[in-house]
Amino acid sequence: RIRNLDDQPVQNFTIKYSINGGPFTEENINLIIPERSVYTHTFQGINLSEVGNYEVTAVVKNNSGSDSNTANDTLRSFIRHLPNEPIVF
Repeated sequence: RIRNLDDQPVQNFTIKYSINGGPFTEENINLIIPERSVYTHTFQGINLSEVGNYEVTAVVKNNSGSDSNTANDTLRSFIRHLPNEPIVF
């Protein structure tokens, strides 16, 4: 979820993600997020189906104007996909 905490709408931003320190995959979004609203974005093509640990870094960059608070542009999340062996009766 991308929150527009400003009192003005925002349009034209870039979102990107990196998994386990790999290269960033970037998407340009050209839609309007009204003031004090939330936009939910789903990245396409992410596959975390393998058992393992994943560090996901997501970044939002406002391309349409100045961003006076860049401290809230990046999110890091740690995901652990545990093995789930079937139970045999």
